[in-house]
Amino acid sequence: YEVNADPLVIKGDLLLAQGDKHAARDAFEAAAARDPDDWRAQDSLATMALEEGDAGEALTRSERAAIAAPPQVFAPRVRLASLYLGAGRADEARDVLEAFAKANPDQPQPLVALGRIAFSEGRNEDAARLFDAAVALAPEAPQLLLFKARAELNARRFEEAADTLMNGKKEFPNEASFQFELAGLYGVQQNYPSARDAFAEGFAKWPDDNRFLVGLRLANYRLGDFEAALEPAEHLASRPMASSSDHFWRGLVLERLERFDAAIRAYETALDLDPTSWVAANNLAVLLTDTDPDLAVDFARRAAEIAPPNSAVDNTLAWAEFS
Repeated sequence: YEVNADPLVIKGDLLLAQGDKHAARDAFEAAAARDPDDWRAQDSLATMALEEGDAGEALTRSERAAIAAPPQVFAPRVRLASLYLGAGRADEARDVLEAFAKANPDQPQPLVALGRIAFSEGRNEDAARLFDAAVALAPEAPQLLLFKARAELNARRFEEAADTLMNGKKEFPNEASFQFELAGLYGVQQNYPSARDAFAEGFAKWPDDNRFLVGLRLANYRLGDFEAALEPAEHLASRPMASSSDHFWRGLVLERLERFDAAIRAYETALDLDPTSWVAANNLAVLLTDTDPDLAVDFARRAAEIAPPNSAVDNTLAWAEFS
């Protein structure tokens, strides 16, 4: 019993559930001292260190937990891989995950983690292959199909990405993300009529999902159908929690429709909500140059102060000051 850490681990879990982190830490540390190979104690201490921002301690504890944990337990190993990634040790992260995948060929989790690493590194072909293997092990998980489609898209395998998304729509008809990402795929291919139709289909089925309205606004704008773009732009900007971007886009559509007074008010609202919106300030300067040149100069200078190096902003300022 003196070398059995179970009672201390259980005590730590109970104290942690009650919100007493200090006492829980003492219990876990006592458990780890009693049995350094108790992976549960080491893993709990790693989690607590991570929450407190002590990455070094978290890494040390995670290494011990990963070594001691039963071969089928994934949690301490994926945490270790994540810490290795954060420390710039991607090769070691992959080694941990690949070893687990080899020991557990029926588990999709390490394949997903490896796929996400590959995706983040721009190795899209590898990512698609890994996600495909994970889908084969867990066909009931829609997120894996989405991961696969995104990797295929980034690899510019557009037909395969479309097939994956269409299969996702068929297998998971209540998952809006397949419809949304299919519409986005059409947009990436600059097939704006198909993108518009797909966004419209999604909005008809999921009217509370504002992603489809955002897509409809953009697709119609790209098609030059500004009247059609105005309806979703007005809807998005009328929401109580409408963002600066929503009001900016409303202003942009109104400007294209030559409804300049309404566009100015929309840009002003966008700038009020986000004082760093240099595009709103720049567009206000452009619209006000003829009617209120002094105010136009103020907005142009404001845009120039907050914008990254940008010739369009410089040109607006020069013209406003000239006017």
